[in-house]
Amino acid sequence: MSRWAPALRVARRTARRHPGRTVLIAALVAAPVLGTAFLDTAYRTANLDPATRAVRSMGAADATVMVSSFERIEIDGSGFGSQPGAAQRDAASVDPARFLPAGSRVLARRPDGTLPIVTGDRTTLVRTTELAWTDPLAAGLLSVRAGRLAGAAGELTLSPALADRLGVTVGDEVRPTGLPVQRVVGLAAQPSCRSCQFAAGPPGWTGGTAQPAEDYLVALPAGVVADRSLQDRLAGAGLYLRPRDAVLHPQRWQPAGGDSGGGDPTLVAIILLVAGLGLLEVVLLAGTAFAVAARRQLRDSALVLSNGGRPADVRRMLLAQGAVLGVVGAAAGLVL
Repeated sequence: MSRWAPALRVARRTARRHPGRTVLIAALVAAPVLGTAFLDTAYRTANLDPATRAVRSMGAADATVMVSSFERIEIDGSGFGSQPGAAQRDAASVDPARFLPAGSRVLARRPDGTLPIVTGDRTTLVRTTELAWTDPLAAGLLSVRAGRLAGAAGELTLSPALADRLGVTVGDEVRPTGLPVQRVVGLAAQPSCRSCQFAAGPPGWTGGTAQPAEDYLVALPAGVVADRSLQDRLAGAGLYLRPRDAVLHPQRWQPAGGDSGGGDPTLVAIILLVAGLGLLEVVLLAGTAFAVAARRQLRDSALVLSNGGRPADVRRMLLAQGAVLGVVGAAAGLVL
């Protein structure tokens, strides 16, 4: 290490003495690092870990239940289908709690709707959603950015994008057409769609304009597990049970020979291709630029040798310059 310290000092001074060359080589290194890091971020964003997917799709519930329009359904690897000859029904009229184990608790998720909201002299058509957002089962479905979630009549939580569009913030009031004035008590975003615009309120805040619920969050009683036997039993009543374990461990719930999921092979191939091309670019361009710069340092190398230095010291000095420029370029690419 004692011989590397002078080499690193020389490398830093050389980089400062020739800023143009330093920026050129660092940029050639940063470009492929930037591309690979960007694609890796996109890949990780599109392939979330199972625990995160479970929270975003069902909050803190043990399972979700979807009431079908058929009295009996068949479960397959990708969802469910109707059994041949099964009678149809009005799914909104079915109470799933009657078919769940005793002690279960359900939280209805109504389909989204639309509603005109008046702010000042403007009327804006916005997407609306109803849910008992303060219920523990709904924890994680929305990410609070400011204030709190709406929990009482006359309260609304807006997405940041919609709040910017309407020009309101926490504490302001908005007036849905045909409904009482609502007070904005918080800003919250959907973790999977930060740019989505919506107004979220407690059940019934839209005045009965929302569609009846056919999808429910379920909390099972202690000691009851959402397994295949429960799923099959509910399928016999036309209810599709999706346990939390099916999101956490999808391979357990795939049929024999089925696809257990995983990352997109096309995206993986693109990342490898960009990384390979980036490495080739560094070798051909950055390496050439560095080699040309090293040849212009013959005088410095000769001074080192004439003052008792060894050829190994000259090589170490050039390697240190490459390491410094590579670290600077790679750090810049990662930050960008």
